[in-house]
Amino acid sequence: MEHQFYEMQQELFRLRAESSARATETLTSAQEAAKKQHKKTSSTNTATKKRITTTTTTKKSTNVNGDDTSVEDSSIDYTQEEHWSVKRFVKHAIKLNEGKGPPTVTLWATWKGYPEKDAPTKEPWGLMKSKHIRQLRRYVKQNVDLKKVVEIYQLLNQLPRKKK
Repeated sequence: MEHQFYEMQQELFRLRAESSARATETLTSAQEAAKKQHKKTSSTNTATKKRITTTTTTKKSTNVNGDDTSVEDSSIDYTQEEHWSVKRFVKHAIKLNEGKGPPTVTLWATWKGYPEKDAPTKEPWGLMKSKHIRQLRRYVKQNVDLKKVVEIYQLLNQLPRKKK
C-alpha cells in the first residue's frame, strides 16, 4: 500500500512538471505572437502607437456587470514583456480529463496596452493563476460553471491570497 502511494505521488509530481512545461511553452508562444503582432502594428501604423501611449492618466475597462476589471497606467508601456498584464478574461473552456484528475481550463484574455480590436489570446489556467490572480478571481466569481469546477477541484484554494 505504501509503495502504491509512493508511485501515485511520483506520478503526480511528473504530471505537475509536465503541466508546468506546457504552460511555459504556451506562454512562450503567446509572447512570440504578441511580439510579432506588436512589430507588425508598430511598423505599419505609428499614429496608432502614439495614440496608445499618449492616453490620459488612466483607462478603465468594464465588463458587462459594470465591474472594473483593470486599470491602465498611461506611464507604463504594457507591450514590453516585463509589463504584460491581463486586462480581463473574456471567455473560457473546460475540458474534462475522463476522471484522471482535474479538468483542463483554458482562458481567453485581452491585454493592457493593446487595442480592443486585437483578438483575445488563449491562456492556460496554471499560468494565469500564478500571474494574474486578481483578474482570475473576479472572472471565476462571475461564471457559475467555472466556479463549480474550481470549487470541486479546489483550484481556487490554490490561488494565493491578496497581500494587505
